[in-house]
Amino acid sequence: MERFIILSPHTAEDCDKVIKAIHAAGYLHHFEWGCKDQDHTGYAIIEAVNHDHAKQIVPWFIREKAKIVKLVKFGKRLSRIAPNLIQRFRKTLRVARTWLWRYFFLNIHTHAPSAPSICPSKTRPTSAPPSPDWSASAAPGRPRAR
Repeated sequence: MERFIILSPHTAEDCDKVIKAIHAAGYLHHFEWGCKDQDHTGYAIIEAVNHDHAKQIVPWFIREKAKIVKLVKFGKRLSRIAPNLIQRFRKTLRVARTWLWRYFFLNIHTHAPSAPSICPSKTRPTSAPPSPDWSASAAPGRPRAR
């Protein structure tokens, strides 16, 4: 399949008729229109077998005014290089992801002196806080225990 651009100029009077005919053919979603900017032309990029097949998309009553141009992309050499770049990028990304996972996971769940733990259940206090003497103080409005 080859790619073609279709330019189908029409008059302002034929505008609705052309849009309805292209909609009936099932190609309305391929077209973009310049009619609102006083450029009564339909533009479409489609894939077709050849020029004749692409021309069949245009309604019969404006077919002789339509212009169909085959589109070609240049630079196939770059398209051969690109997959290698993508593979190298994916490999670098895998290595970086593995390194980050090891760094953060192992540093959070081990208690090495260089890696402070941020997990509260794993922290070990250096000294126990003093336990309060509840018998020495009384709650307000309550008598002290003897």
